[in-house]
Amino acid sequence: MTRVCKFISLISAAILFGSQAYAQSGEAIVGLASCCKEGTVSTIDTAINTIRSEAASAGVKLLYENAEEAENSDMGLQLQQVKHMVDQGAKAIIVIVVQGAGKDTDSAQRALVDYCKSKNIPLIAVRRPVSNKLLKRYNRLYSVVHSAKEAGVFQGRMTHDLWKNHPEWDKNKDKVMQVAILKGKEGQPKTEQRTSWAIKTIEKYPGASVDVEQVAIATADWNREKAKEITKQWIADGIFDKTEVLIANADDMALGAIDAFKEAGKEPLPIVGINAIKEGLAAIESGELQGSVMQSSKDQAETAFKIAYNLARGKKAGDGLEDVQFVGGNSVSPPSQIVTKENVSKYLKK
Repeated sequence: MTRVCKFISLISAAILFGSQAYAQSGEAIVGLASCCKEGTVSTIDTAINTIRSEAASAGVKLLYENAEEAENSDMGLQLQQVKHMVDQGAKAIIVIVVQGAGKDTDSAQRALVDYCKSKNIPLIAVRRPVSNKLLKRYNRLYSVVHSAKEAGVFQGRMTHDLWKNHPEWDKNKDKVMQVAILKGKEGQPKTEQRTSWAIKTIEKYPGASVDVEQVAIATADWNREKAKEITKQWIADGIFDKTEVLIANADDMALGAIDAFKEAGKEPLPIVGINAIKEGLAAIESGELQGSVMQSSKDQAETAFKIAYNLARGKKAGDGLEDVQFVGGNSVSPPSQIVTKENVSKYLKK
């Protein structure tokens, strides 16, 4: 064996010994498996950065990997990454699950849950939900996710109230709300629930329902740039000549629409979003965005980390989380809040 080969072998052995020693030392090691590259979705970036900050403050070794290759998230890759982190000594895994559509997602998530169950490793899903069936399948699986249905209902309530308070929005005075909709990723439960419940709530508002006509609808994949390009095309096609409100499944897409109107030199129509991200709040304050629904990624991520940290040290999931309500023992859904011009200053201070 050459000196170079011996040297490489010694380094490899040292790294392996070091990781094994750390794994066997009893120290809490937590894994974070993300669905996508940073810089893709701002709410996911917030969750990742919050978990990193929490881990650093607690002195916890955090292992991190993301499952995005090229343009698409890879469900099989995420499972392999979780296995790798467990091999490195992770005692709990926080996961932002890869989501596809339909049975593929169900099967991939089940494989991930079953693997963690076979290793008795706690798995904490944050930002993106796992099904109730999976929560029942493994008692060390936790979900810390805002309700997509609630987001849609709150957005519908907010849009309805704004419409009633601003009769000038009804440009053609037909008492029907003509809307364009920017959706998240096609087939994802969160996309469908946010969309359908927003419209249902406007149309079935107790005692004061408003008919809704969908003039245009497109999928922007939660992405600001894609939303901008779609909106630019809608502007060019004259879609907004007959549209009165633009409803976006998330603030990133609402901001993309605002970008498109600015580039076209046109006054934007009323736009509403969901998530109340920092830039969204600033847009509400400036009047460019009429409202959003606060579903804090930071709060979710902090709670998910605390649960993972507790379980990684052999403690109960809820230790030190007296203000957190666990539904069914392993599901946490933080409350949502409507944010408009009237109360945005309260959230900008946080």
